[in-house]
Amino acid sequence: MMKRGSHSSAITDDEARGAGFSNKSGMEKTIRTVYAQKKGEHPIGIDVNGGLYAAMRNELKHAVEEIKTQLEQERALNMFLVSDQSAIQSEKRRKDLLAEILLEEQHGRELSKIVKELLAVPKNTNFEKQLRARKRSNDRYRMSRQLTEEAEKYIEDFISNVEDTDISSLDADRSDTSSSIGGMVKTPIFRNPAAFKSVPVEMDGVMLP
Repeated sequence: MMKRGSHSSAITDDEARGAGFSNKSGMEKTIRTVYAQKKGEHPIGIDVNGGLYAAMRNELKHAVEEIKTQLEQERALNMFLVSDQSAIQSEKRRKDLLAEILLEEQHGRELSKIVKELLAVPKNTNFEKQLRARKRSNDRYRMSRQLTEEAEKYIEDFISNVEDTDISSLDADRSDTSSSIGGMVKTPIFRNPAAFKSVPVEMDGVMLP
């Protein structure tokens, strides 16, 4: 009985070992099958690494290109904005400068007008004074010349009248008139003014008139 029992237990152990080996083999087969399927879908080795690298490189290149495009667009936009801002500032500055220039020109015209007015008043006054002084001088010169001419004419007329008068006949007429009136002829006495001059007298060393 004991032999049968040990034999049955031994068989049981063998069967168990066989069943376990069979299960292990089935699992290995299953793993191999799945591995083979995965290998077919995703090849491993050099091809897998090369394909993955190429894909990653393409994606990276595409991403870099997109980034470069965005950067260029942003740069162009910034440049446009900066240029536009600069243009606005330049236009504003130009208008400010133009306004300052116009204001300075207006101030210059006002100052020129004031200076001309200030210079014109004394100039006119001086000119009028000069005209009046010149007119007075001309009037004095004309009057003096007229008086001189009249005096010369009067003297010339007087001399001419004296030269035309017969002094001897005048003396004869005077003598006739005197004799007829008084019966006496009065001899004209000519007095020399020098005879009436007093002779200074010297007395005690003092000259008296």
